[in-house]
Amino acid sequence: MDHRRLALLLSGVGAAYAGVAGTFVALLYTLAPSQIYAWIGVVFAVVILGGLGKPLGPLVAGIAIGISEAITMALTAPSWAPLVSFTLLILVLVLRPDRV
Repeated sequence: MDHRRLALLLSGVGAAYAGVAGTFVALLYTLAPSQIYAWIGVVFAVVILGGLGKPLGPLVAGIAIGISEAITMALTAPSWAPLVSFTLLILVLVLRPDRV
């Protein structure tokens, strides 16, 4: 198996998925240049919780943070939802510092 060809194929598939995800975000939210500050904290928490070396780690962390933010928005005010990702990140770092 040609590893270079596989790496190029996976990069293309990843870029295509990123393009589709960006399109969905653009359809769901109003986009502005300052909007990155609203997303960068959640992305940082997902990467730290999921880890970079494991492919399913960020997926599981993203799903966990998404579900917890959705529950928070349903039960409390939606403005509390961004605090959930940082709270989960702090809890994992305090309770399991060797995992991250």
